[in-house]
Amino acid sequence: MKMLSLNDRKWKTFVFEDIFIIKRGESLYKQYMKRGDIPYISASAINNGISDYTIIANREANMISLAYDGSIGSTFYQNTPWFASEKIVSLKLKNHKLNRYIALFLCKTINHQKNKYNYAYKWSVGIRMNRGKILLPVNDSGEPDYLFMENYMRQIEEKLLNLYKNYIDCQLQNDFIVPEDKKVWKEFCIEEIFEIKSGVRLTKSNMIEGKIPFVSAADSNNGVTAFVGNKNSSFDKNVLGVNYDGDGGMVISFYHPYDCIFSDSVKRFKLKHLSGNEYIYLLLKSMIFQQRSKYNYNYKFNESRMRKQKIKLPIDKNGEPDWEYMEKFMRAKENLLLKEYFEKKFA
Repeated sequence: MKMLSLNDRKWKTFVFEDIFIIKRGESLYKQYMKRGDIPYISASAINNGISDYTIIANREANMISLAYDGSIGSTFYQNTPWFASEKIVSLKLKNHKLNRYIALFLCKTINHQKNKYNYAYKWSVGIRMNRGKILLPVNDSGEPDYLFMENYMRQIEEKLLNLYKNYIDCQLQNDFIVPEDKKVWKEFCIEEIFEIKSGVRLTKSNMIEGKIPFVSAADSNNGVTAFVGNKNSSFDKNVLGVNYDGDGGMVISFYHPYDCIFSDSVKRFKLKHLSGNEYIYLLLKSMIFQQRSKYNYNYKFNESRMRKQKIKLPIDKNGEPDWEYMEKFMRAKENLLLKEYFEKKFA
């Protein structure tokens, strides 16, 4: 099939209010927010505009969020019900059903407008936004050609996916390692492998709003339960956060390559003899998790037990942990899972 081209299309300028139903968001102060699983969309240029999660939605799925303050012009497709904050407008197509591909095309086009606006000349809701202009490909009737937009973005996606699949195939060809059942493994005490550090108690009443992930004893969302402006002695990165108390379940752990702070119900496991990376830490996380059945609320995974707990690791010819093998092993696992995912999803 011939690749669609933007240059082969007729284009026409439309005003926003002819294309979209534009609706301003609402205020929801953080101190009154009840956390849930509904994305709270604010004026952010990252993370699909999500700055938190709440229990209520004021917008339906299949809409575009547009920041008119803060990160002006940032647009994202929202495919689930969501909450639009006061610095956001929702955009819903007037005469066509939106889907991910059309939304991605429109988001890219809308983003071209953001250089016109700044803090002194805001993209204010009302006449300035309603009469804002957007250039779109049109069909023979002179109307927005949504079918072309969808097919064009599908082709872009397919091209990128094929490139990525080819990359994965090449990686798999170079991923030959000794099978795990042929590798020699040995038990080590956790304290031989890790430096174990404590978190710091931080109550909700003392939390300052900010962007630093706060890690507590949760079993989801990588253990992150809030974003704060606080810093304390637990500020760290490139560590495993290991739950030893709380509702999230003991022995559950998450890898944190980014700066964050930790609650007093989470221990930080930092490798003693090397800096480590995602792949090494994820294998170690798996080995630690295998010990979970030993612990419960009557027999807690406290620090003294952590230190003496043994885990099995692959070893080199000197009987030391084989860090290089661990990394290669986990990279191969990742590539194999990615290949299986692509084959199922895009068969």
